Amino acid sequence: MTAGAAGRWGVRMAKREPNILIVTGDEDFIRRRTVREIVAAKAADGWRTDQVDGADSAQLDAVLGSGGMFLQVSKRSLVVVENPEKADLEIYKAHADDEETDIILLLHYEGNPAGNTKFGKWVATQKANVKECKTPAKKWEIPEKYAAFCVQEAKKRGLTLDGGLAGAIVERAGANLGVLSFEILKLVMLAQAEGVTVITPDNVKASLAVLLEAEVQPVIVALSGRNQKRLSTTLERLRQTTRDDATIPVCRSLSSSVLRWFSVADLREQGKSPDEAALLLGQNPWFYRNKLLPQVSRWSRRDLLELFRALAISERKALSGAVNPWVGLVGRLLSVCRSE
Repeated sequence: MTAGAAGRWGVRMAKREPNILIVTGDEDFIRRRTVREIVAAKAADGWRTDQVDGADSAQLDAVLGSGGMFLQVSKRSLVVVENPEKADLEIYKAHADDEETDIILLLHYEGNPAGNTKFGKWVATQKANVKECKTPAKKWEIPEKYAAFCVQEAKKRGLTLDGGLAGAIVERAGANLGVLSFEILKLVMLAQAEGVTVITPDNVKASLAVLLEAEVQPVIVALSGRNQKRLSTTLERLRQTTRDDATIPVCRSLSSSVLRWFSVADLREQGKSPDEAALLLGQNPWFYRNKLLPQVSRWSRRDLLELFRALAISERKALSGAVNPWVGLVGRLLSVCRSE
């Protein structure tokens, strides 16, 4: 929601405010944030708030008839109406024309009202009082607009984020404003920890590395169990959620785990006890016994060497400009898993 919109709806002006405000749209994150901001602005101005379900006509009638469900009649009230399309439209029409009321109905509709429904047709007549929170109609507009969203999220927290870096975040994190807002919050915390006011490429790399690690974790689980079907599924899901070729970062992330597994398998084949091996590797004995050993249970030292070799070949192919190196990586990983 823009600052202008917050001011127009969130603060009582000299000119009488409309008795009904409507928030709609399929962009869930922005829509819900808009509702929260309106409620917060009204509360800061001394208004009380209620929430009702439009499907419960008795509840809605009680709110409008008493000036609020629980507090005094003289208190100015903002009433958030969920499922507003289920209420009788005549209630809204009558309330919109009531010049004596000190109650504002905030109709929160999840989605874009269909123009061929009674509710949708009525909303179309209330354009001046409607805040639409829609995703861009043209998909090619999403990267630019969502990058601008990231820039504004950082600015709201007092930091500067370059548009190019914002675009990189959208490419990596995906077109979900809730996820992007969280990513910006992480970046802000990193920048604040460093005492800077400008988010740097290093901040972005550190944040996105954490994101990639989380996405690779299901692949590691499938690989540790030598589960070909699960491995194929998780790799395909990762490919679908990654815009650019992920061969190199995935190879490097997996290599870190495989190297650790190799050390565990080597010590196991040497006959070292879990406590001895944990000490040699600088690991907590409980973590070694309950986390690392189970991951290596299906892998021999020799097989892990083959797995490491597959990752090295795949990364080298990607660096040398091979056509579609991701397919080669998937094939090699599945082949090594099958050799059990």
